[in-house]
Amino acid sequence: MLVAGTPKMLFNLRQQFAVCVRLSVEDELLQRQVWNAEGWQSISEAEIPSANMFSQVIFIVPADICVFKTCYFPQHLVNEKELAEALELDIQHWNPWITAHDYVYSYHLQAETWQVQVWLWQREPVLAWQQHTALDVTHVIPEVAWYAACIPTNATNLLIHAQTNNTAYALVNAHGQVEKLSIAHQMQAAARLWHGWGAIELETAWLTAEIKDVWLPENITVKTLAATVKPNSRKLKFARVAGLRDWSDPLSYKNLFVTIVLAWLLWMGADAALLHSQQEAVQTQLTAVQQTANTVLNLRKQVLRRQKLFTEVQTLRYQQQLPEHLLARLTEVIPLDTWLQQLHLEADQLDIHGTGLEVMRLLPLLEQLPEVEQVLLLNALNPNAKTGTERFQMRLVLTTP
Repeated sequence: MLVAGTPKMLFNLRQQFAVCVRLSVEDELLQRQVWNAEGWQSISEAEIPSANMFSQVIFIVPADICVFKTCYFPQHLVNEKELAEALELDIQHWNPWITAHDYVYSYHLQAETWQVQVWLWQREPVLAWQQHTALDVTHVIPEVAWYAACIPTNATNLLIHAQTNNTAYALVNAHGQVEKLSIAHQMQAAARLWHGWGAIELETAWLTAEIKDVWLPENITVKTLAATVKPNSRKLKFARVAGLRDWSDPLSYKNLFVTIVLAWLLWMGADAALLHSQQEAVQTQLTAVQQTANTVLNLRKQVLRRQKLFTEVQTLRYQQQLPEHLLARLTEVIPLDTWLQQLHLEADQLDIHGTGLEVMRLLPLLEQLPEVEQVLLLNALNPNAKTGTERFQMRLVLTTP
């Protein structure tokens, strides 16, 4: 949400990061002006602010060293991409100077014909003036074209610019482009030139400054361009120096943006390739670890299996040796008045059946055997009335190795 003071804040930011300097020539001297909230302010060379990639430095070529012409090229013979080449060939036929020259042009399509407005000037004096400033010029625009771009309306207008010995009359279209230009040395000549244009019906004539004794068409409103006005950057696009970028024209940064995007894509591709390489390395290590783990697990299974076999062999060996040792022990500890009638060995249990006198005294004797862990009496003891003997059933729980 915008708050109070936001437009001013945005303007201050624009002034700080997008400095706009205007260079013009008056009486063969270079004049320097900077754009701020109050309009164009004159400054010295030492007061020129630092420029950056977003700055605009506009050099205005004096009108008296410029030549203007409107060229026409049929669309069916010259397409838009071929206009620059066609214009260069055409200029060779009407260029009034033998020495090096520069030019800017704007164009639009009307009735299937390219109408190209060309401004031509000598290169040497312009370069000489530009050497008096340390700034890199971003726009070079003829003086009359500058004032045409300053007209604040989007309609066809008449621009009148007074020079030292003559007056320039320019017909300016809705895009701020000069379509026709005539130089009149006298008022009568201005009237003839106007009628030579076909006496176009216009509502407004714009003066670049207060002018006395100037010819004006009838029934036309006369206005004066404010000295503080600054043209829209879109109207200055045709005057931008080739190869330089302008913040007001985002397309001029297209190559830079493409380079940045390509660099970003290359960086992302290299990063992805590095990640892929690292992932493959980690996967290789994981595979090696998995193979090692599988080998260890297989060895562990083999060890456990061998331990189990060893335990089973030991148990079997013990079970094979146990009956002989146990029988010898039983022979030693069982009293002479006790007779064993039946033995049954199953796993770690030995059941014994028999008869004897005072069978209860047999229990502690059996429990003292190292091969016996526990002695259980499985029946009640009932002495025989005649013999006094008792029939017994016992279970010996044997110790495990």
